[in-house]
Amino acid sequence: MLSLPRMGTLFPANLTYSLLVNNKHGVNMKPNKDPKSTDNKLSIPKPFLDQERGYTDDSLDAERGKTDDSLLDLRRKTEQDTDAKVSSDRRKADTTRTQMRITRDQKYSADIQVQNQRIVDDKSMRKERVQVDEAIEAERAIKDQILSEFLHQEREETDVNLSKERAQTDKVFLKSTNQLNEQVILHAKAKADVATRDELLAIVSHDLRNPIGSVLSCADMLLEDPAYAALGTDLKYWIELIKRNAETSLRLISDILDMERIAEGKLELRLRAHNISEIINESLQPFVHVAAANQIRLTSLPAEKNISVRFDLDRITQVLSNLIGNALKFTPKGGSVVVSVGQTEVESIISVTDTGPGIPEDQKEKIFVRYSQIGNKNRNGIGLGLFISKTLIESHNGRIWVTTPVEGGSVFHFSLPN
Repeated sequence: MLSLPRMGTLFPANLTYSLLVNNKHGVNMKPNKDPKSTDNKLSIPKPFLDQERGYTDDSLDAERGKTDDSLLDLRRKTEQDTDAKVSSDRRKADTTRTQMRITRDQKYSADIQVQNQRIVDDKSMRKERVQVDEAIEAERAIKDQILSEFLHQEREETDVNLSKERAQTDKVFLKSTNQLNEQVILHAKAKADVATRDELLAIVSHDLRNPIGSVLSCADMLLEDPAYAALGTDLKYWIELIKRNAETSLRLISDILDMERIAEGKLELRLRAHNISEIINESLQPFVHVAAANQIRLTSLPAEKNISVRFDLDRITQVLSNLIGNALKFTPKGGSVVVSVGQTEVESIISVTDTGPGIPEDQKEKIFVRYSQIGNKNRNGIGLGLFISKTLIESHNGRIWVTTPVEGGSVFHFSLPN
C-alpha cells in the first residue's frame, strides 16, 4: 500500500513558507523569550491553522487519489495479467484436451481398424481352414482308396503265396514226419542195440576178468618158482609174454568197466591223504620186468620233501599205470621212462617223461577223447586209457595235459589240488 506522511512532517517547510508569504497581517513571529514563561512554543493563530489544515487535507486527498489510482492501476494490471495467464493456461489446457481427444479418437479409430482387420483375418483363416480341411479330406479319400486297392492286391498275392507255402509246408512236413518216424524207429533200434551191446559188454568184461586173472596168477607163480631160473631163454620169454598180455587184457577190461561206471554216473572216490612219492614207487613195481625185457630204464625222481595229498588211491594208481604203460609201450629199446613229482602253492604235479617218438601238436587234444584209437591203423588199444585218466583226474578237480620237450619224446602231466 501507498505510505502516507504524518501531519507533523508537513508542517516545517509548508508552514515556514506560508508564514513568510502570508505575514501581511503583522503577526508576531518571534518567540517568547521570557525565561519564566512555560510556553516557549510558537504562537499561531487559529484561522491560520484551519487554512493549513485545509491545505493538508487537500494534499492528503490528492495523495489518496493518486494512491487509489495507483492501486486501481495495479489491480487492473494484476487482473489483466491474471486473466492473461488464466486465458493462456485455459488455451493450453484446451489444446491438451484437444490433442488428447484427437489421440483418443485416433486410437479408437486404430482399434476399430485392428478389430476390422481381425475380423477380416478371422474370416480369411476360417476360409483357409475350410479349404485345407477339404484338401485333407480329399487327399485322405484318395489315400484310402489307393491303400484299399493296394491291400486288396497284397491280400490276393499273399493268399496265393500262402496257399503255395502251405502246400509246400505240408509236403515238407509230411516228408519230415516220415523221416522223423524212420529216425525214431532207427533210434529205438539203435538204443536197443546199444543196450544189448552194453549189457553184453558188461557181461563179457565181468566174465573175462576171472579167466584172465587166473592166467595172470599162473604166470606170476611161474615167475616166482625157483625152477624158473633153470628154464631156457625161450621159455622165460613166453612166460613173461603171457603175463604182459594178461595184464594188458585186465587193464582193458578195467577200462571198459570204468567207462560203464562213468556213463552211469556211479564213479565214486574214496579220498584219503597219501604220500605221492610212495605211490609212485609202488606203481613202478609192476612194470619193472617189462622195462627190463625191453631194455628201457624205468626210474623215479625223488621229491625234495614229503608231499601228502588227498586222493583216491586206487584211481590215481590206475592213472599212473595207464601213463607208465603207455610210455613203455611207445619207448624204443635203450630209451628211458622217468616219473617225477613237484609242488606249487596250489597243486602237486606228477609227470611221466618218455623218449618215444612224441605226439604231433594237432593230436595233443584228441588223444584224451574216448575211442581216439579207433580208426587208427597203428593203434595200440581202443583209446580208453587216456580218456578214463582224464575223467578220473578231473573228478579230483585236477587237470591233465601233454607237452613235447625240445629234445624229443613226450611228457604227460597231471595235477592234484593240495
